[in-house]
Amino acid sequence: MNTLVECECMKGRIRHLSKVSELVVEQSQQRHELEEMTILVRKKDAEIALLKVQLAKAQTEGPGYNTPKFFLN
Repeated sequence: MNTLVECECMKGRIRHLSKVSELVVEQSQQRHELEEMTILVRKKDAEIALLKVQLAKAQTEGPGYNTPKFFLN
């Protein structure tokens, strides 16, 4: 049979382990979110790079026959 002090000590450990488990789960979720955000940022970086190339090309070519009329103002 456990004494009151021993029971309180075991309950404290259980709460501690429970909190540690919660933190491990939260850390895992945050890592997953970070991975998703990293992928999103990489996609956006690629889009930006493509747009920069298109802009540079448009600036060097100037207005041409393919340029929509609303850009020629």
